[in-house]
Formats: sequence, structure tokens, C-alpha cells
Amino acid sequence: MTSGAYARFNVVLSFVGLFIASMLSLSHFMGIELPCGLGNGCDLVTQDPRSQLLGIPFAYYGLFGYAVIAAVCLVRLFAPTFRRRELHAAGYALSLIGLFVSIGLTLFSIRSIHALCTWCIGSAVTMSLLFVSHSLASIRDPNEAIARSPLDGVWVVVLACAVMAGLMSGASDLKTAEATSIPKRETLVELNEEELLPADAHVRGPQSAHATVVMFGDLTCPVCREAYQNVTDLMTRRHDFRFAFRQLPLPFHPLARPAALISEMAAEKGRFWDFATACYANYPDTVDDLIKLAQGVGLDSATVRKRMKDQNDPAALALDRDAKVTEKLDLHSTPSVYILIDGYYPEPITYRGIEEMLDHNTATKK
Repeated sequence: MTSGAYARFNVVLSFVGLFIASMLSLSHFMGIELPCGLGNGCDLVTQDPRSQLLGIPFAYYGLFGYAVIAAVCLVRLFAPTFRRRELHAAGYALSLIGLFVSIGLTLFSIRSIHALCTWCIGSAVTMSLLFVSHSLASIRDPNEAIARSPLDGVWVVVLACAVMAGLMSGASDLKTAEATSIPKRETLVELNEEELLPADAHVRGPQSAHATVVMFGDLTCPVCREAYQNVTDLMTRRHDFRFAFRQLPLPFHPLARPAALISEMAAEKGRFWDFATACYANYPDTVDDLIKLAQGVGLDSATVRKRMKDQNDPAALALDRDAKVTEKLDLHSTPSVYILIDGYYPEPITYRGIEEMLDHNTATKK
């Protein structure tokens, strides 16, 4: 590649980084979670109090850093004879610093927060490519002139417009979509234990355990199915925690509320976990499928159908109780998982980070 090709590549990468950092900053500013994939770890990483410096979120620092790099790259492209050595050295140094910071923050999120942010990973990859590009460009003759193209101004303007359009669309989606508002830790801490884990909650595991995993889930949610299987498999391997399931039937899943209602009816007969396991194992497609599962745990189908229509039925009231807690926490997506450990505040966590958190708690008690 020529020096001009590296310069153009760096401009493209810096604009990609600007888009990612801007979306992360918008998420912070608007207090709304970005789509994050199956892990649902973006909000856990970005809203963690440790994900900031001097009270300023790292996303804002990233936005500033990418803006400076973009400015340097643009000057290098459109004014190739202006302080070429100094500007190249500046881009190299900034991308190197950004790479070290990205690696450090990624390791920190894995080891301390037990979650991964896919947007942050995207930023880290972008910064890595910027560093590699600057490194490869350093091998070339520093006096090599960058050949200007009459199309440079055109594609840069198009690229800038694409980034702006993406940001406007992203901001609009964040405002209108039913995304998850970032749970405020102050609200979580203010909840008393009875609200987060009531005495009659659906709980399994040893009573003597010092840790409890609380999952707000939807019995028809595919990701909840994966989380449920993960936690139940973990319970077969270790016996130092309890597992509590709270209802969060999502309104856009048509069978979510019927499944939740029937599970509460099954709970009255001590069969909640049997019904929940059956739901996640059988992929029900209709209410009739749910009724068959209800019969499998000893419920009468006619009674179930009748009770499902009664808004004052004990099963419906149980869902209302859970809904009050989810409203306080402003939860709109599942699974939303928390871990309660004796002597600590409730901690939001991804289901993939449960075992490591339990291991860490065990190690600190030794």
C-alpha cells in the first residue's frame, strides 16, 4: 500500500471509531441501553461506576480521542506537506495509547465486571487497526508524498454524511424503541431485600447458601432459555448458591403472559420449576401447547383457561407484584440477572459471569 492508501484507510477507520464512540456517548447521555447481542453486557459495562474517570464516562474520552485522530488523519490527507512527520507521529502515538486503553478496559470488564460490551469490543478492534495501519505506514519513506485525488473530498463528505445519518437514526431508535433503560444502581440499592427477593419467590438451592442469583425472565424468551439452562447446569456442579426466578413477560412475546400465569398456578402445587423447565424444553407455539404442559404438571385444563381470564386471580396478582419491581428497575428486556451476596449490595451481572463471581466471593472469604 502507498502512503496515500494508508492515509485514506486511517480516515475511514477514524470515522468508524467516531460512530461507535458517539453511539456509546448517546447511550450514556440518554440513559438507554444499546442493542448488545446475546450477552446483554453493554449496559453492565458502560453504566458501572468504575467505567469512568474523574466522573466522566470512558465513552466521552473515546469520543474525544477519535475526534482528534480523525482531525489528524484529515490534515494528513488534505495537507500532505504540512508537518508530515509530526502529524504521523501524533496519529501513531494516539492510536497506541488508544490500543493500550482498549485492552486494559476489556480485561477490566472481563475480570471485574464479568461482562463484555460488543460496542466496546468494536472500538477496540478499530483502534487496533488504526495502530497497525500507522505502524505499517511508518515503514515507508517519510518523505514520500501523498498523491491527491479529486475524489478525496467527495468520498470524505459522503462518509461524514453516512456517519451523521447513522447517528441520527441511532438516536431516533433509542428514543422510540423499547430498549432497556440502564438500571441505576441507586435504585437497585434502595430496593429492600423483600422487594428483590420476597419470601414466597420461586427459589431453589440450599437455604444455607450465602449467594442468590435472581433472574427476571420470560418463559418464552430464547435467551432466557439459554440463561436458565446455564444456571441450572451450574447448580448441578456446585451447591453454594440459590436460584430465584422472577416474572418479566415481554409484551411483544404473545405467549409470555399466558406462560407466566400458568407457571404461577403450577407454583401453587409446588410445580413451578417443573413447568418452567418444560416451557424452555418444548418451545410452545400456541396457548394449547401451554395447556398441555400445564396438564403435564397436574393442572386441570378447564380451570387453567378460566383462571387466565381473571385479572384478580392470585396468579395475575403475583405477576403484578413482580411488575412493580421491574418498573422500579426500569427493566424491559430479558434475562435481567442480579446476584445477591451476603455483605454486598445487589449486583447486576450477565448469566455467563455467575460462576466467576461465585469463585471470587469464595476466594475472598478464605
